[in-house]
Order: sequence, then structure tokens, then C-alpha cells
Amino acid sequence: MLRSITLHGFKSFADRTRLEFGPGVSAVIGPNGSGKSNVVEAIRWVTHGARARELRAGRGTELIFHGSGGKAPLGLAEVQLELQTPEGRVNLSRRVYRDGTAEQDLGGRPARARDVQSAL
Repeated sequence: MLRSITLHGFKSFADRTRLEFGPGVSAVIGPNGSGKSNVVEAIRWVTHGARARELRAGRGTELIFHGSGGKAPLGLAEVQLELQTPEGRVNLSRRVYRDGTAEQDLGGRPARARDVQSAL
């Protein structure tokens, strides 16, 4: 079960944003252009469910907030998930930097894509 997602610099999320999901049915609602689809895309990206080009981006660096409305471009995009599994909590994070380098952590330790898939 998804407990929370934190986005920072991912697409339209310039400021660090944390969404918490309690038990029961949860929904992300809002007006057009508020970033609802970006939340779903962030989940797909951090879990390796989709590549950048499947998320309306040509490369991973295009997922980084590019600046708008007086906000400067950021140097990285980061998504963190907290999941509740029968075995306990799982923390997963993935980052991509403006220079194209990327990293991901599973439980606070560096991980490969296959490690993430196995944990899920």
C-alpha cells in the first residue's frame, strides 16, 4: 500500500511536496494543469514502471523542473515513495541530475533497477 510520495523538482513540482495516503480509498483531484498526471508519472518512474519517453519526456533530464513563474530551474528531480508491505515499510527514492547522472535508493542504500523490481 502506498503510504506517501514526496516530489521535488519532478516536472511541475518545483517545491518539495509530500502527499500522504491513509487507509481506504485515496484520490488525487484538482483542476486542469495542477499536476495530477505528474503524480502518477512520478510513481511509474520511481518504480521503474516507465521510461522517461513514456512520461512525455525524451530523456531523464527533461523530467527536471525547468523554471517558470519567477522560479529558477532546478538541478535535479527526486521522487520518494514510502510503501507498506506485509514485511514492513519500504522506502524507495530515485533522482536524476541535470548532468544526466542518476541514482536510486532502496531502504536508504544504493540499488539497481532489478533490486527495486524484486522488492516490489
